[in-house]
Amino acid sequence: MTLLNPHDSFQEKMLSNTVRRCCKTRTFKAIIASACLATPFPALAEDQPISPAETALFVTDHLKGISGQQTLHYSFDKKGSLEAPAHDDISIVVGPSPNGNGHKVDTKCAMGGQTIPVESIDSALGNPVIQCFLERDLLEMNRLTTTPKAKGGSTYFFRRRIRLALAESAEIKDIEATFDGKKIPAREIRIAPYAKDPERVRDNFKRFADKIYVFQISDAVPGGVVKLGTVIPDSEKQDAPALIEESVVLSRLEPKGKAK
Repeated sequence: MTLLNPHDSFQEKMLSNTVRRCCKTRTFKAIIASACLATPFPALAEDQPISPAETALFVTDHLKGISGQQTLHYSFDKKGSLEAPAHDDISIVVGPSPNGNGHKVDTKCAMGGQTIPVESIDSALGNPVIQCFLERDLLEMNRLTTTPKAKGGSTYFFRRRIRLALAESAEIKDIEATFDGKKIPAREIRIAPYAKDPERVRDNFKRFADKIYVFQISDAVPGGVVKLGTVIPDSEKQDAPALIEESVVLSRLEPKGKAK
């Protein structure tokens, strides 16, 4: 069984040694894969234990509570002082697997005018909304760090930093999240992957180096994901609004379901 699509060539390039450390199998082709760096950084040993953050996001059956067919709808919102606001919708149709393993998943991922291609998966466990969110983030970081005088940061570089942060420095706490007007128990995972990066001093990167990633995960909702978000604070102006704040939030279920 696979957490995400094993045939997607882009995914294939991003096979994580995080998951190899856990399973020694090709289970997760997602955004935190090991890859080349713009600057030297030691790889994680394959015998290093998988972290709680990695487990929660990438080695968990998020879809286990869904029976029959259900569509998960997520709202994407972007705001901030740097660029124009944006709104989009992500829909994930979850149904029975044709081979009896996991779930069949069809994903339409639109975020800020971009469409992230995600092929249909016949035996999914993980929620593809995490893939959509992080893959677009790589593209956005490359775009934001591209200037007339400097080439944008490599997606491999950003992917690697996210992976290392989830493996080594993620903060996790229990919280109360909200879905469908009700409070539900959840866990919040928070990382700041570029906070101590030596590359943060570069002119095309320093405005974005304090970026924070937040993941809210809960067994109380179908699909296991309540909210995903990033914030790029304006570090040059005290008490200023964020330069960019983006969120992907579970907005509704079709047919309508209830939080547990």
